[in-house]
Amino acid sequence: MVSIIIPLYNVENYVIDSLKSAFAQSYSDVDFLLVDDCSTDHTMQIVEEYVLNHPRREAVRIIHHDKNLGLSAARNTGLEQAYGEYVYFMDSDDEITEDCIENLYQAISDSGADWVMGNIELQGASSQHIKKVLERQIEGEEIFLSYLNQEWLEAAWNKLLRRTFLIENELTFVSGLLHEDVLWSYHLAKVSKKVKFIQNKGYIYKVREGSITSTKVKKRVESFAFILSELYPDYSVTPFKKEFSAFFSSLQFVASLLIISSAVPGMEKKALYDSINVWAMPRVGLKSRLLGLPFGVFQLLLALPYKMYKKLR
Repeated sequence: MVSIIIPLYNVENYVIDSLKSAFAQSYSDVDFLLVDDCSTDHTMQIVEEYVLNHPRREAVRIIHHDKNLGLSAARNTGLEQAYGEYVYFMDSDDEITEDCIENLYQAISDSGADWVMGNIELQGASSQHIKKVLERQIEGEEIFLSYLNQEWLEAAWNKLLRRTFLIENELTFVSGLLHEDVLWSYHLAKVSKKVKFIQNKGYIYKVREGSITSTKVKKRVESFAFILSELYPDYSVTPFKKEFSAFFSSLQFVASLLIISSAVPGMEKKALYDSINVWAMPRVGLKSRLLGLPFGVFQLLLALPYKMYKKLR
């Protein structure tokens, strides 16, 4: 059995399309865990009405949080309540193809992998790019190395995972953290023994523009700083120091671009920039060397090109 875990929070405009795609799976041995994270809109009214009239309603469980706890906690709740041999995380504003679970199940059954993933169809942002995975199987340290080299997307969704593997390795999500998938998938890559990639596009990722307020920027940068602080101790023990440094710098760089493109006041920008550049590590690659510049110089060099790029999207 496959347990599909779908956290629900304020998605009244998208949730029906998401559920339609999930319930339309050609693979029949599926149960659906819908985790209500205390929406303030009509999400749950829409969901309950739709489920009540659906032929697969007996395979659906709706779990209610007592208060809003966030995406990480909702996923953890779903994992705790799941009893399928495999679990699949899905966001409630995305969709999956009809044969998504069937293709992934076949791959994990045939390979005996800890988890499998396929390719992604991106909708809503022509300028964004997600690297395609090629059909292959990797094992041992090659999995962690492929993660550091960013050969596959770190998102929790689009992966069919062996449930006992997640539980035995305590692969849960840090509550209250933004960009939680980065830290989760880092630990996932470290402990995985065998992984299978397939070429089928099974997940339809809907990119939606949202307003980025100063408060949101600060929270996102704080989350990046936490993730970096969790990762940094591994530098001294990893055999892949060059790759680790490049990956670490790429996270710092993303956070830095977020800072300079935000409406946060100047001095606060510098403080945020400094907060994600406190770790001593060899400078590997252009991004890393740019991060070695004083904030004023970094902003002068990159703010205008980045804003132009955003406008052209």
